Amino acid sequence: MKRKVYVGNDQSTGKQFSQNFKQKNLAKTNAHARKVFAYLDKNYHYSLRWSFDSNLNNGDSVSIDTVNSNFFKFYLLHIAAGRSFNSADYKSSSYYIPVLVGVNVVKSQPLGSKFTAVNSSSGKKEYYQVVGVLQQNANVPSVYLLDNQNYANCKNKLNTYHNIW
Repeated sequence: MKRKVYVGNDQSTGKQFSQNFKQKNLAKTNAHARKVFAYLDKNYHYSLRWSFDSNLNNGDSVSIDTVNSNFFKFYLLHIAAGRSFNSADYKSSSYYIPVLVGVNVVKSQPLGSKFTAVNSSSGKKEYYQVVGVLQQNANVPSVYLLDNQNYANCKNKLNTYHNIW
């Protein structure tokens, strides 16, 4: 059976990105994004992930990866403690965004803890709660550099994964 695989990344310029996330354009941008996701959900099996860098309250650098519900079907990351995301997490509008953290993050943000980080793409403070801890050496391979891995427990950057709402 032949299957088609598509790999893409956002080709927006910084100017386009800034324009889309201006307060006056957010409703239109969000509506367009929902239409794109609805089309993808109806027509494809796909994994989606995007990242931004921020800092925790203690000054630690953190990479926050936003993922869709299929992400863990494509990338088999295992949970060492707590839980993974459930279907309710992807539909929730809770104040706290559930996150999975690497083993280095759990030292400063233990299971069940809550923290804030500024989303560098929107400039807004977001609130997170740790619901699961990834196994040691959990990693996501790069689709661009096939021999490259993004480890969730790397020493110079803390990684978290959270769901798309």
